[in-house]
Amino acid sequence: MSNDKIFLRLLNLATLNDLQVFAADYAKENEHFKTSLSDFLARKYNHNEKTSQEYVRKMRNAFAEYTDIGDRWNSFEITDWSAIMDNVDRLVKEGWKLLEVGNADTAALMAAAFFTSFADEFDENEFLNATDDEDVDVGTTAESVGELLSKALTHPSISKEAKQKVMNELNAFSSTDVPYCLNNYGFYDFDGLLNELSQRVLTDDDTLAMLDK
Repeated sequence: MSNDKIFLRLLNLATLNDLQVFAADYAKENEHFKTSLSDFLARKYNHNEKTSQEYVRKMRNAFAEYTDIGDRWNSFEITDWSAIMDNVDRLVKEGWKLLEVGNADTAALMAAAFFTSFADEFDENEFLNATDDEDVDVGTTAESVGELLSKALTHPSISKEAKQKVMNELNAFSSTDVPYCLNNYGFYDFDGLLNELSQRVLTDDDTLAMLDK
């Protein structure tokens, strides 16, 4: 068997961690490799509109979780909120990594997509029945998303365009019934988050205009 075939078969066996360890170790010895890899990753993960769109799509897809209930004669699907929160928790971890490398736009847009996607899937009765399960911790997940959103919107690398888009989406979400339901049942105080962000992110004129609506 040729060396090329052996290499490809070994590569197929390699885990992500194997490749990360190799890249980190090799970069210590080879400055050219380190610079080339850094430039490649920066092009993909920093200030890249496609990356922002990809992570917004991932957040929306995180809500595409359903489970069958009933019996063989009368079965139907309901939203699987436990699976959704697990998906979101994983994405929030990725959001912090994006923020660490300076991609505040993507982190903020993805976090905002959590709330807009929530509104798209929300059915009050179904949601309350699902969240009777102790494994569904919506409040903790929402808090982590809110914290990421707050840090991203006040990060030095956040663009004016992304900041304005996020605030517009949050204001649109605030006009739905979902924030009231979340707060009323003790899950999450979205209005508190929005007020805090408005004070920290918006100008005085922007804040007054929002309050007048």
